[in-house]
Amino acid sequence: MLKPTHGQPWLPFRWFNRGFDKVLSGYTRGVQFRIRRAVIGIALVLVMVAVTVLLFGRLPGGLVPPEDQGYVLASSTLQDAAALNRTEAVRAELTNSLERIRRSRT
Repeated sequence: MLKPTHGQPWLPFRWFNRGFDKVLSGYTRGVQFRIRRAVIGIALVLVMVAVTVLLFGRLPGGLVPPEDQGYVLASSTLQDAAALNRTEAVRAELTNSLERIRRSRT
């Protein structure tokens, strides 16, 4: 099963091996470059952290702009064939609860 000599692989495998060797050598050169210039890399990371902290302090904290805040969407589900007056009572109770929450926050 094991041959004493190793011949050339098929053409598609040779292409793959050549491409893989190029990618591997490029990666190795990139790592060596970064290792030799580690101080520059650390300085760049520190600059990125400082810029992030600076921007974090300047940008608004909420994900929603102020003009879009203050709206609530709610849904209530009752049993099938619930009476209309029961549905309106649940809606009124939900509205009152939301109004109490809004008043307590202002």
